[in-house]
Amino acid sequence: MHRATVARGTAERAPAAGDDLRTPRLRLRAPVESDRDEFCRVLEISRDHLEQWMPLQNPAESSAQAFERALYLADNGDATRSAWRRIGVTPSGRIVGGCAIYALQRGLVMEGCMHWWVSADATCRGFGVEIVSAALAHAIADLPDGLGLHKVVASIDPANDASIALAIRAGFIREGRGRHPVQVGDRWVRHDEYAYHAPIALDQGDPAGGSAGSAGAGELVSIGAAVIPGRGWIVPSLATRS
Repeated sequence: MHRATVARGTAERAPAAGDDLRTPRLRLRAPVESDRDEFCRVLEISRDHLEQWMPLQNPAESSAQAFERALYLADNGDATRSAWRRIGVTPSGRIVGGCAIYALQRGLVMEGCMHWWVSADATCRGFGVEIVSAALAHAIADLPDGLGLHKVVASIDPANDASIALAIRAGFIREGRGRHPVQVGDRWVRHDEYAYHAPIALDQGDPAGGSAGSAGAGELVSIGAAVIPGRGWIVPSLATRS
């Protein structure tokens, strides 16, 4: 569905404070109308850079139409709680990349799929892992502040070395080859499946006071754990999309 067909009123959407995530260099937020020129600029310079992995535009779309679609998808995802789509913006207003957590499943197991991208003029500067790490911390944070997910899955082309390296740094674990091919432009590619698992709280405390080396009651435990700066959550750091 094209966003232009959806009535949004004349006022630009102003993201609520709770919509934002802050990283050392970026603000992760939903796109708004005032991002139009910058978003279209990024689309133009990044077309060749992203085309082989994850095109941001449909084949027959102009940059303006792709931006309209991005606005609609972000707004609709927030309104229906079916997806969480954000762009990474510097203090000067420059867009360096973005991510989406979508296809959310809520039940006994809470899961979602994820993809990310980095602008062609912002690569090799750590923006990708900064965006993805912050998004994952939000994904596993409890509702209503976060998405409350137990698992986040990403499909990555086996030839996409940069995205594989980013996934590993962010804490994804390779779980094998995907069963179904993924359409990328006019090609169908069988991707590898990577998963990010939220840490599990284990109650291994000794009623008499515990023992050295054991996990305390309610302590978060994961093998090879690391702390996300500024968040404090423990996440898997051992791992084998863009």
